[in-house]
This record gives sequence, C-alpha cells and structure tokens, in this order.
Amino acid sequence: MVESKAVIPGDPTDGLADFHYAQAFWYVTPGTNPHVSCIDSGFGNSAIDDELQLRLYPDTPHLPLPHPRVVEGLGGAEYTVTHVVLLTIYMKGTDGRYAQLVRPFHVFKKLSVPLLIGYDIMKPEKFYLLYSTNRLRIGACDGVCVQITVYSGSKYSRIPVRCAEGIVIPASSSAVVGVKFG
Repeated sequence: MVESKAVIPGDPTDGLADFHYAQAFWYVTPGTNPHVSCIDSGFGNSAIDDELQLRLYPDTPHLPLPHPRVVEGLGGAEYTVTHVVLLTIYMKGTDGRYAQLVRPFHVFKKLSVPLLIGYDIMKPEKFYLLYSTNRLRIGACDGVCVQITVYSGSKYSRIPVRCAEGIVIPASSSAVVGVKFG
C-alpha cells in the first residue's frame, strides 16, 4: 500500500470545489485561428453555440432530434435542444500533430461557452485528463497530447474597470480591451 501525500487546501472533503472546468483550443482546420473549448466531464452531451456554428460551419446541415431535449445548464438555466450538427474539429498536440474529431454537437441558443466537449466525446475518443501536467491525452488519436488550462473559481473576480473606449464583446467570445488607468 502507498499512502497518498496529496495536500488539499481548506476542507479536505471539498478538495475540487474550486476547480470548475478545463479549456483547450480547437481549430476548424489545422493552421487556422484557434477557438476555445470547455472540457466538462460532468456534462453528458457536447454542444456548440448556435451563432458560432453558423459563423464557422455555415453549410453544415442540422440533424433534428427525434424529440426535443430539455437540458439543465449553468445556474439551473434550462435549454431546449432540437437538433445536432456533425462537425469536424481539430485539436493541436504539443508535438505539432493534430487530432481530428468528427462528432455530433448539440446546438444551443446562447450557450455560455463557445464549444463544450462533454462525456459523449470524451469516452469514445479516450480522453485522459492529466491535471497535474495540464495535458489532455486523446487515446483514439494515437495519444496526441493537447495543452489544457484548468480554471478555478478563485481565479475570477468581479472588479469594475474603466475602458479606454466603448466596446461591445459578443456573447460566447473573448476580447482584449484597453483599460484606462486613473
């Protein structure tokens, strides 16, 4: 027997309370601009925001579900999903190889993240999340290792800032903005 030497700060019964999700970059085609995905093993169905899907994959046909699904999302919000799209995404490995994944994604209106990779992709693609090294190994793609970032609830704070100029940041996206000091 080998006793664990892990140190869990705070309440040892709540060791993962601050860890919310992991992020990794994905690509529409290799060598193009990266996009952010949320990797969430607690969510069964993978999903894409409807506006992002239309912008990046405008000609992809929507496949209707036999019955609409009501899915509970962040904060208890309920979403009704009526169709999926079959998408090809690429994830760049730390060695320069790309993992190619062809999978169905549920289309959500106003999804809180641009692309969510759930357990329905993680299991068959043999995702192995290595939190200690911030890596995701994709076993079904010859073990391509992808850099991930694990986000903790303690890293976010709601601090008001003054922008140097007016700006609108679209939903499910991010932007670098100028901040006015003083």
